[in-house]
Amino acid sequence: MGSALRYRLSLLAVAVAMVMSLGAKAQEKADVAPNRPPLLLYVATGEANACGDGCSEWIAAEGAFDPGAAQRVRAFVRRLPGPKLPIFFQSIGGIQTEALAVGRFLREQGMTAGVAKTIPQTCPAADKDEDCRSLKRSGQKLAAEFRSIDASCNSACVYALIGASVRDVPPGAHLGVHSSKFVRIFPDGHVNVPSLARLSVGEKARMMEANAEVRRYVHDMGIDAGLFDAAMKVSPDQVHYLSRNEIAQFGIDTKDFEESRWSLLALPSQPVSVFKFITQARGAGKKDFRASAIQLVCAGPTRIKIGYFRGLGSDEAADPRAITISAGERNFALPRTARTSKIDVIDTGAQFEVRVGYAGIEFFQTAAAGKSIDITEAPVAPAEHTQVITLSVAGLSHAISVLGQHCGGGGNPRGG
Repeated sequence: MGSALRYRLSLLAVAVAMVMSLGAKAQEKADVAPNRPPLLLYVATGEANACGDGCSEWIAAEGAFDPGAAQRVRAFVRRLPGPKLPIFFQSIGGIQTEALAVGRFLREQGMTAGVAKTIPQTCPAADKDEDCRSLKRSGQKLAAEFRSIDASCNSACVYALIGASVRDVPPGAHLGVHSSKFVRIFPDGHVNVPSLARLSVGEKARMMEANAEVRRYVHDMGIDAGLFDAAMKVSPDQVHYLSRNEIAQFGIDTKDFEESRWSLLALPSQPVSVFKFITQARGAGKKDFRASAIQLVCAGPTRIKIGYFRGLGSDEAADPRAITISAGERNFALPRTARTSKIDVIDTGAQFEVRVGYAGIEFFQTAAAGKSIDITEAPVAPAEHTQVITLSVAGLSHAISVLGQHCGGGGNPRGG
């Protein structure tokens, strides 16, 4: 097999592994099962700046917006002492009226809300562990990892999120929307979700009123009506994940630059993999957003394979610019050869220039002990602008230590 073919296959393998690990996000089936874990709230604590600048403590909100969810959120927030903590959702959705009530309360309280997975140290496999759910209901503050990568806030959850005075959708997190379902709630708490064809005339009228209320709510929260319009175009049994441009254009999160922490994830083909996601506004008007990602996997006991998924703006194409990754006085260059791929798991509908390079694991160990990593993108034409992206090393020390142990280097390899 020729070296060029092997290189193209390695690029494809990285992209495919990434998509397989996080799931195709652009358009997929919605979970319409009525019996989902109810919204659960607890306080989590992490490292310094774990949930943002100056933020190491947050409210984790996970599960479905069930009957009574809004009242529980109000009671939980009001009994917490001190300044209002930010609240971060991991939710598949739920009852729309409950989510609207949560959103209005967040606005009344001037709170910050965002999207992230909270992973307590005592129960990392938390979703289906009843012991872990009991611990979360105990009222204790739980030491936890804050992870935005592969976090999601879908359906009704999006409406709760936009109610907050400040909204944070970190890179790697997803917002999923679709049109509304009609939910029947019975006195015994049983919930039924009938199809549109099975609604009575009165139920259809109430659904139209509910949609009108959501449109007014979106307007009242200062969000562009395009969000509601985008949701109404999607069948209730499907989910459309908003692109980064849509998230910014609708006014949900318009920050010029954001980055995730370096986070460990398990892939089907790679039991241990490290990811970092980035979003950037580009162009003179800062209206065009692009998302990028970095992936680190084992390439031997002391070597790391680096996948750089460079997001392309709407007016960009892959080009032969030189890309260098630097930490302190050390650096290495990624190959100029690249392929272009559409990878919805990073950003819905976006194109990516995919490059793969190799470095000794000690490069990242040294970088983790420093303050930052720089990615320099230098164009071929001298007149064009050279861009330097400075990335935080938050989370890298732990992630590269675990990766090093998995690769066979014991976390302390001898060289590259």
